[in-house]
Amino acid sequence: MARPLRALAWRDRSLPSTVSAIMDPRASDPAAAVLRAATLADVPAVTALAVAENVEEFGAPDFEADDVLHAWRAPGFDLARDAAVAVDAEGGVLGAAWLQIAGDLTGEVLAAPGLRGGGLPAELLGRIEARAAARGARALRLWSSAGAAWRLALLARAGYAVVRSFRRMELVLDGPPPPPAWPAGIVPALFDPGRDLPAAHAAFEEAFAGHFGFSPMPLEAWRREMAGVARFDPSLWLLARDGAEIAGLAIAYDQDDLGWVRVLAVRPAWRGRGLGRALLQACFGRFVARGRARVGLGVDADNAHGAVRLYEAAGMRATRTYLCHERAPRARA
Repeated sequence: MARPLRALAWRDRSLPSTVSAIMDPRASDPAAAVLRAATLADVPAVTALAVAENVEEFGAPDFEADDVLHAWRAPGFDLARDAAVAVDAEGGVLGAAWLQIAGDLTGEVLAAPGLRGGGLPAELLGRIEARAAARGARALRLWSSAGAAWRLALLARAGYAVVRSFRRMELVLDGPPPPPAWPAGIVPALFDPGRDLPAAHAAFEEAFAGHFGFSPMPLEAWRREMAGVARFDPSLWLLARDGAEIAGLAIAYDQDDLGWVRVLAVRPAWRGRGLGRALLQACFGRFVARGRARVGLGVDADNAHGAVRLYEAAGMRATRTYLCHERAPRARA
């Protein structure tokens, strides 16, 4: 499962027995696979599918049950129609697929290791494509890591084109970073959830308008995506104020030994003055103070505002590449 804009750390580093079973391609017989609507009872098994793929590709888990629950409980998400699982004769989950309906419409497809080269992933993909078409979507996007050969092949056979590349970048925090050099007139401020959420949302919307994959999001939907997650910590939301205006902001999460910068945003009128670098250094400082060993973020490799250069200048290096695949969804005959 690809997660280009956030890397979510597994809270228990020991793998559940379910994952070990899924990683054994002999554990299930695909011949009797049946597709059915997903239920919340499937969340542990679906999570285990994703974790198994993480371990196989990256050597460590990068997903958790909260990610599935967050998607499946989103306002407007219809679990009976927007998600499906493939099960064997004993009810074991062999694969899963669902739509992500927050922001631009994206899809997720998972399959047990021994079944990725067969017809099951294509059947799951077809299920969510039909659902996307029924929702009136003009395009459906799916993500893959650059090394996920089975998913790259699946999407190529289905007629998807790679439309964008994102990078995961990281920095080892081996000492205190340089203090932020705030531009003249800019004052860093703590985030007050009861007061600042609407202004932070407005600043985010303005800063990211025109970026790849951006879809305007109402305040309440944005609050759910950014502040309605288990890792929400208002002390890791950093505001840069210019008088009464929020000129920029950073939103970060604390994940075991990794600090994750989910958002680094500077409004157009304040760009080119070093504000993005100052916000980034402030995030580094927060995570060093918490004893974190690394900090990471996701970035559009073709960002038009020099984001990749900014992060490289701060010492960050690309550790993974993710690809965005897109095609118009097709209804089933």
